[in-house]
Amino acid sequence: MHCVDIMAYTNKKPWWLGLDGVHGFDGLGEARYLGDEAVDSATMMRIAFPRKDGEPGTWQVAKRQAGFQFSPRDVHPDNVGGTFTGCSWQKVPNEYFLIRDDDYSPLGRCTAAYHPFQVDDVFEFMDSIHAEYGMRYHSAGSIAFGKKIWALAQLPGEFVIERLDGSRNHHVPFLLMTTGHDGATGIWLMPTDVRAECWNTVSLAEHKAEESGRIFGIAHKASAKQKVEEAKMTLDLLTEQERAFAEVAQELARAHMKHEEFRLFANAVLLDVEGSITEAKASVAEARSKMTMRSRVILDNKVDAMFGPFGDRANGNLGEDRYDALQAVTQSYDHRAIDARYAGAKEHAEKIMRYSRAVESTWFGTGARRKGRALRMLMKW
Repeated sequence: MHCVDIMAYTNKKPWWLGLDGVHGFDGLGEARYLGDEAVDSATMMRIAFPRKDGEPGTWQVAKRQAGFQFSPRDVHPDNVGGTFTGCSWQKVPNEYFLIRDDDYSPLGRCTAAYHPFQVDDVFEFMDSIHAEYGMRYHSAGSIAFGKKIWALAQLPGEFVIERLDGSRNHHVPFLLMTTGHDGATGIWLMPTDVRAECWNTVSLAEHKAEESGRIFGIAHKASAKQKVEEAKMTLDLLTEQERAFAEVAQELARAHMKHEEFRLFANAVLLDVEGSITEAKASVAEARSKMTMRSRVILDNKVDAMFGPFGDRANGNLGEDRYDALQAVTQSYDHRAIDARYAGAKEHAEKIMRYSRAVESTWFGTGARRKGRALRMLMKW
């Protein structure tokens, strides 16, 4: 479920686009292509966040006093000390609604102290560190009719993994900023390797950043300049971490892995086994010996499903090394498991909540822990 209202993008088109290249496969949402060249923030904002009332500029978030209307039929006279004629409007103290100022769509609720973040706030901060880091905007848009917005820019530091067959895998680092209009969410900044282009990918990037501790909020008021400096320092550290990961990934890509070895590895990941290859072999054998026949069949089916991505050349996997094994685990948990189990969620609204819980578990629960365990194991083997 992509949940995109309108977005703008450069380079690669979003996964959820339909055959017309503009709207989603479900007929919902709109993606506006800006070409392959770099675009400035003003262009990205104008295309990604247009007003629905035809006025120039981007839509804004407005705050309106909450209240309710009542008539004498709604309130018994004994409870209010008298009789009423006509209708009355009663304001609710310290309660406000957040709405879009172009079509008045409700976005959330807040208190009097809350100051809504605007599209301009997100891009103003991005622009403040744009020049120093040579960032390039890739995508921006709104989700759920404006309840959440994002902006994604590419950072320098792209690295290449040399594969055993001479091919090359390119890894591109991004900087993502998001904010919500629910009355509680601030602006969040995070580095990511996820190309944000829908609800799923934005959520994935946010939770991966939370798990790794690489996400921080941006103050809206007096400390904004200080936060810019903190962001720059953080980005410097994260750039070093990216270089370190590139070295680990290249080391994994040089280490051969036979098919039977991958099956042992997949069993270990699914059984939550950790350790060296010798330790894993013993632990897997012991765990399988205690399982019923039905449980072993289920486990073998899961291993077979993971084996598919291991040699999926369409996604850059060769089925030959430990880097392929890491990619297979990631792709199995991030995409295939959910798509296979809840494919109908894209067509049937009643399944969307179950689909969302599957995403939550796979990306941020058991699946996330197993992906981390898989990396640790491969570095030991």
